[in-house]
Amino acid sequence: DVAAAVAPAVVQIETLDSVGSGVIWRADGYIMTAAHVLRDPAAAVTVRLSDGRQFSGEIVGVNDPIDIAVIRIDADDLVVAELALRRPLEIGEPAIALGSPFGFDQTVTSGIVSAVDRLVDGVAMVQTDAAINPGNSGGPLLDRTGAVIGINDVIFSQTGSSDGVGFAIAIDLAATVAEQIVAGEDIQVAFLGVFVSGEVGDFPGALISEVEADSPAALAGMLAGDIVITFDGETVTNRDALGAKILRRKPAEEVVVEIFREGEFVDLDVVLGATAR
Repeated sequence: DVAAAVAPAVVQIETLDSVGSGVIWRADGYIMTAAHVLRDPAAAVTVRLSDGRQFSGEIVGVNDPIDIAVIRIDADDLVVAELALRRPLEIGEPAIALGSPFGFDQTVTSGIVSAVDRLVDGVAMVQTDAAINPGNSGGPLLDRTGAVIGINDVIFSQTGSSDGVGFAIAIDLAATVAEQIVAGEDIQVAFLGVFVSGEVGDFPGALISEVEADSPAALAGMLAGDIVITFDGETVTNRDALGAKILRRKPAEEVVVEIFREGEFVDLDVVLGATAR
C-alpha cells in the first residue's frame, strides 16, 4: 500500500553520465534529490515519472556539503510525497526505499531503521538495512505510513553493492536545505557553538569541553564541563548524536537543553544560531 501510494511522487533522474532518483515534494514541480546525482550542474537533466511522462528538468540549486539538490519540472497533476518532519524515529521500525537502482525505475526495497542520528561526513543521517544501490541516490526512504523520513544517499560496502548498511539524509535537514535552495538563499544550518569530548563518564551524554564565545550555547549559560543529557526532550547518547540532533533543527529555533552540572540536572533555553554549509 505504501509503495502504491508514494510511487507516483518518485522519479528517475538521468543525465549524460548518471542515473539517480528523486522525490516530488511540492505541487509546483519541485523535486528533491542528492547533489551527487547531478555530477555536472550544467548538463541536461531528464526526469521520468512513474506514469511514463518525461520532462526536461531545471536545476534550481545544488549544495554539496549536505548533498542535497533541487530540480524543477513544468508539469500538471503531480503527486506530492508527505515529509515526516519533526517525527521521532524508532530503531527497528519499518523503512521502505523507492528509486532506480542500476537504472531499474520504481524499485521497492524494505527493511528497518537500523539507527538514528548518525553523523556521516558531518551530515545527519538515518541508517537502514533496506537495500540501497547505485541509482537509489536521491530517492526517498519512507516510514510505514509512506511519509519521507530521509533522502537515500550513501552505502557502506566492500563490494560496491548493498551490504545492508545504507544511509539517508534526515528529512528535517534535507527539507531545510531544499527550501533555502528554492528561496535562493545562502545555505545555513543550525548551530549551537560547543566542542564535545568523546569521554563522558558514568552515563550516556555529550561532555562539553569548550563553549565558543558569544555562541548560542554561551548566551544560554552553557559551560565547559557540562554534560548534555537531552536535547529538546530527546536523549543524547554521545557526541555524534548531539551533532545530528542540532542539524535536524532550523536556525533560530528555540530548544530546551538538559545538562548535568556539579551533581544537578539543569534545563537551559537555547535559541539556535546559524552557520553556513
